[in-house]
Amino acid sequence: MKPVNFILLAFFLAFFCSSSISAQSNAEIKNIIIMIPDGLSIEGATLARWYNGGRPLAWDPYVCGLVRTHSADAPIADSAPASTAYATGHKSQNDFIGIMPDEATLPGVAPVPDGRQRAPLLTILQAAHLAGKAVGLVATSEVTHATPAAFAAHTPERRRMNDIAMQLVYGRLDVVLGGGADFLDPDKRPDREDLWGVLDKMGTRIARTPAEMRSINTGPLWGIFDDRALTCELSRDPEKEPSLAEMTAKAIEILDQNENGFFLLVEGSQIDWAGHGNDPAAFLADTLAFNLAVEEALAFARQDGRTVVIVVSDHGTGGITMGAAASNDDYDERSLDDFILPLQAARISAYELEKKLLEIDCPLETRLALVERYGLREISHQEFQVAWDYLQEVRSGNRKKGSLDELIGPMLSRRAAVGWTTTGHTGGDVALAVYHPRGERPSGVIDNTEVNHYMQRLFGFDLDALSAEYYLEAESAFLQRGARVTPVKLAENKNPMLQVHKGRKTLLIPAHRSVVYLNGKRIETPTLNVYNGRNFFVSRQVLELLD
Repeated sequence: MKPVNFILLAFFLAFFCSSSISAQSNAEIKNIIIMIPDGLSIEGATLARWYNGGRPLAWDPYVCGLVRTHSADAPIADSAPASTAYATGHKSQNDFIGIMPDEATLPGVAPVPDGRQRAPLLTILQAAHLAGKAVGLVATSEVTHATPAAFAAHTPERRRMNDIAMQLVYGRLDVVLGGGADFLDPDKRPDREDLWGVLDKMGTRIARTPAEMRSINTGPLWGIFDDRALTCELSRDPEKEPSLAEMTAKAIEILDQNENGFFLLVEGSQIDWAGHGNDPAAFLADTLAFNLAVEEALAFARQDGRTVVIVVSDHGTGGITMGAAASNDDYDERSLDDFILPLQAARISAYELEKKLLEIDCPLETRLALVERYGLREISHQEFQVAWDYLQEVRSGNRKKGSLDELIGPMLSRRAAVGWTTTGHTGGDVALAVYHPRGERPSGVIDNTEVNHYMQRLFGFDLDALSAEYYLEAESAFLQRGARVTPVKLAENKNPMLQVHKGRKTLLIPAHRSVVYLNGKRIETPTLNVYNGRNFFVSRQVLELLD
């Protein structure tokens, strides 16, 4: 081959290869999986690695920065505004889900524009649904709890789980897996709405056991495995409830059938709850269960090549530390076994242990259960008396159930030299890990809203523009179109409803649903009708029904 021809061939080969690489590097991201270990702080993750035999956590190779977690008006965030920031790209305030705050008072937080207080914000999940992608929620809490709710619902009161459940059902999600059957059951809902029946009419497949979930291979799928939250990992019965990893794998299997891609939220909900109870064994068990779920997501993403996996906590809970006040004098002489062996002795969470102990009512058997099931070796008379007195107060009705963990969790913590600073949330930054097939990810110290902005860029969304299209304040918008709006009233089922008249047309707009009724005819709408306790918000398509 002549030298000039060889040079030309080399040039064309180089051009072809570089073009192929460029085309591959610019391939669109089809799928996003965001995974939130609720309440997991940086030091909590450190302890989890040691508890896991010193092995790295699944997301460790992809840690790229820190995330500031404050809300619009408080340095320490509640899960509702923290997850709203991830879902919408906007700060909100405690208890608010998927809506703007009343005010923003912290330095560096943009003020709330006039008239935008409590206005609903379209979420990244809802925008993905509108774009034709499959969408899903997975949690070990009730699926109506703050973190999953923030991605698919809108309310100023996170505890209005009956309203949230209706919004999730009418949001037409492709996969919902977790707990919370009570909020779908007409016998347990104050409005008597049969949301199971609504799901059935939508063609949704229902799973109530792990076996039923495994047998379903196409969506839409709702897998609800407990009346309220699922059982924490340390006490979970695998015949009755699936693991977080199993639910994650099933969600991915079904969502991946959509050729347009998918968006999935996965929450390890009860890391936070164990932190509130200062229960180190339950905290670590749920952290490692979450770790297995991340392994499932990463295995899919690496094979798929067009999936981004984001792992980020919403805040810390409990202020867990390796090293407690009682170990200050010899902190640097303690072995790894000093920390880990006492924790490994616990075979049940403190929360679940309370249920067992209330069935005993015998001092000797109670002491044996504390030793054998929770690992409190050499329990002192004083420690036992504290636990016994608590149980007696619950039995007598002088104390509510549900806080024994705050008594015996610290007992186990002292044996393991584990410290806690609070039973509430903490305000520290949390770690951000991002797997991107080409390594394009945020870095440094960023705000929690910037995690959402990153996801918007991946999907090519403008959530603010979409919110302006799909969530208009209804009364003023209808009045501008010459319609007459009657005051908000309660329908027969006690849910709010807006009634609008124009000419011979009457439009009924029920809250929390994606349907309206025009002269009695049912019409499905692209997004939910939102009532924030003050105003209704509807999409532009609903406004145009009266034109």
